[in-house]
Amino acid sequence: MSRSLTYSAIPFKFKNNGKPCSRTDFNEQKQRNSFILHGDEFWCWDDAPSNKSKPGDIFAFWEHDGGECFGPGHSWQSGRFIFHVITDVKPSSERLPSWSKNVGQGTRNVLELSKPIFEKSYTEMIQCGVKLTNRGTTYCRAGFNEGDPLRREIESKL
Repeated sequence: MSRSLTYSAIPFKFKNNGKPCSRTDFNEQKQRNSFILHGDEFWCWDDAPSNKSKPGDIFAFWEHDGGECFGPGHSWQSGRFIFHVITDVKPSSERLPSWSKNVGQGTRNVLELSKPIFEKSYTEMIQCGVKLTNRGTTYCRAGFNEGDPLRREIESKL
């Protein structure tokens, strides 16, 4: 099966000006799941701007741990990746009410996600050849092709 990888960078800190941020939305997802009997059963997130994700694709949250940041734009060099399978794609009309403050993202589809399937560290992702950016939700462009180590590992867990 041909799969794509979509991931979203989750900063360590909240924006201090009260503006919406992915840390706020991510914590909301964890809170929503804490009330479910078996936990981690219903995750959702918005797609990247071009809405290319489809059911069966892979989604990961890159949760920054506040560790190392280097280079132009202070690129993150740490954190963990939490992997899910995209189980369904809903239209933007089904976005969570709390997401209404995320101006500019109102046309993004809603990705329904499986419970987490496994985690990897930043270092492990780099060792797999993945090229990363810590700017919003995006699609993996390197290190997730047919036969690449990360792709093989994910396929073995499904």
